[in-house]
Amino acid sequence: ETTFNMDDKFVLEHLLAANLYKFADPVSEITEQARQEVKIDLALTKIENTWGNLVLEYEPFRQTGVSTLIMPGEVYEALDDNESQLQNMMGNRFMHFFELQITDWKNKLAKTRSVIDIWMEVQRAWCSLESIFLGSEDIREQLPEDAKRFDQVDSDFREQMNVAKEQSSPIEAAMQDGREEVFNKCQASLDLCQKSLSEYLEVKKKKFPRFYFVAPADLIDILSKGRYPPAVQEHFSKFTDNTGRIDFIKDDEGKETGVCRGMTSTDNEYVPFSTEYSCEGAVEDWLYGLMEHSCQEVRLSLKEAINTFVELPRNEWLYKYPAQMSLTTGQVWWTTEVNSAFERLEQGNENALKDYLQTVIGGLKTLVDLVLGKLSKGDRIKFITLITVEVHARDIVQRLITQRVDNAGAFAWQSQLKYRWDDDSDNCLINIADAEMNYCYEYVGNTGRLVITALTDRCYITLT
Repeated sequence: ETTFNMDDKFVLEHLLAANLYKFADPVSEITEQARQEVKIDLALTKIENTWGNLVLEYEPFRQTGVSTLIMPGEVYEALDDNESQLQNMMGNRFMHFFELQITDWKNKLAKTRSVIDIWMEVQRAWCSLESIFLGSEDIREQLPEDAKRFDQVDSDFREQMNVAKEQSSPIEAAMQDGREEVFNKCQASLDLCQKSLSEYLEVKKKKFPRFYFVAPADLIDILSKGRYPPAVQEHFSKFTDNTGRIDFIKDDEGKETGVCRGMTSTDNEYVPFSTEYSCEGAVEDWLYGLMEHSCQEVRLSLKEAINTFVELPRNEWLYKYPAQMSLTTGQVWWTTEVNSAFERLEQGNENALKDYLQTVIGGLKTLVDLVLGKLSKGDRIKFITLITVEVHARDIVQRLITQRVDNAGAFAWQSQLKYRWDDDSDNCLINIADAEMNYCYEYVGNTGRLVITALTDRCYITLT
């Protein structure tokens, strides 16, 4: 056995005299252990420095007086990196001297990840439900047990955040006594609140299916304001095709009531109601009734437009009805006139379709002359849309003439999208080939339209 002292007097001669070459394997083992221990020590020091510099940041949440945790991206990045390093250290056969330190850091980081994970989950749920259960009296009345449950969660969460905002160290915040247990309890309660709320909203959606198209936050807002119908105005365009707002009658003091007398599209076209509608009861009930009433008003206006089409001069009739009714009426009469032309053709009038083609061209000229004149923005859009549709109608009639189609049963005519008014059912129907559909009377406002091409016609017949 050879011994020597590693002091300031130790020189190379002493090392050579020790004959260490005779103990190559043990010396190699000792030096390797030393190298690995230095490496582990440096890594642990780096981990300690990293977590000493990491901080949690908080920000106020709306006007609640609560400071919420900002997503700690750097903390998660450090957790991923350092946990991987510690796991590698545990697999190192020279880790025994640092085993307690490594285990301690592993436990700290595991605890930190666990607490921050549940913390962020609770915070996200609390932020989304806070305005619902604390700001909506309707929800509190409908879900009283869940409202009480959320009140307790709200109290616990606020208490934790009041303490946490003074703790900038992630490890210190995670190691706070009882914090993980409180957040786990809050999460369980929030899950129950969310489940009850989802079930409640599902009931509302089944009663008024258009709610399925509305974002949960907007739906909550609608339900909370449903007792005063004018307050729901901002959401109409989210569950209708193009209804921007409803015209509510005002009382003597100038305040809007729940009685409707018309509707306005998002492009500012106004459609008056022939009869008023009173929005009463649960919001999903009066909304359903209002949608039915608006469709009925469109149906009545369309029926009137169809009946007056041949009674009034074209120039006067075009200004009398909203764009949707004018457009649909034109398509109804186009179908009627083409079918009449086929009847005259079968009776021996060989120029029946050619005569009607001139009628269509004459109608187009009227529209073009109007567009070249001075018009309001809404009328200009309406007339341009009518021109787009009637140009397609002219092309179809011209094609029937060119192909020498001589009866209404020919595929060239049957394959076209045809509107008609059925007197028996007092309803507008749409036919193409052997398919027949009801016109739904959803108000679509005064929107423009793309040119109708041969591909459009193929799409119509394919989709039906």
